[in-house]
Amino acid sequence: MTANQENRLSMILAVLVCMDNNTALWQNTFAIMQTVDELKQTEQAIRGMHITQSKKTTGTTRNKKQQRTALAKALISLTGPLAAYARQKQNNELLADVYMSLSAIKQLRDNNLKDYATSIYNFTQAHLTTLQADYGVTPDDVSNLATQQTLFDGLIASPRTRKTITKNATTRLVDLLENARNTLETLDDLIAPYINKNIDFYTTYHNARSIIDLHGKVTHRSKPDEDSADTQAQ
Repeated sequence: MTANQENRLSMILAVLVCMDNNTALWQNTFAIMQTVDELKQTEQAIRGMHITQSKKTTGTTRNKKQQRTALAKALISLTGPLAAYARQKQNNELLADVYMSLSAIKQLRDNNLKDYATSIYNFTQAHLTTLQADYGVTPDDVSNLATQQTLFDGLIASPRTRKTITKNATTRLVDLLENARNTLETLDDLIAPYINKNIDFYTTYHNARSIIDLHGKVTHRSKPDEDSADTQAQ
């Protein structure tokens, strides 16, 4: 959320406090009740989008890196025995398909690593009897590879997905703030008669409607082009 957007949210909260503190003056006016309720719902939605927007991708990226390492280690438990089996059988085609060092495995791109893991699992299944009998492969080694690959597959797109969610939340924030602007303008019209009914309430309301920025500048009405500028800045 930009500083401008935070200032707008603070103004919305100030207006809601003003309305709540003076409920007795307007509670029998249905249009005001409906408009205040709409503003409260929008304010809650803005807060929700702000929370979504503020979430970082760092943890997601770290999880993916850790799972990549776990998958690489699970692969080595099988690629070593597979490579040894291929050498002893002089099966150069199989050797070329399965042999890869741990460092090389870690450097594979996500989709290439996924495909390599699938190939190793299939080769292991094809030669499972011999690998278990003579090369020390255990059922746990095979099941661990399947487990680690499934976990890695679920994380492949997670950092990009997190960024997409954040971008969508940023766009949605602009829309919600525009909705709040429209609601507040309706409320302005509804409060207008209170200049004659209750000048103190009228004055307090319009003081709350002022937008105060970080430098103390006060603007009573937000400008339509400011949210567009916020969007471009992001």
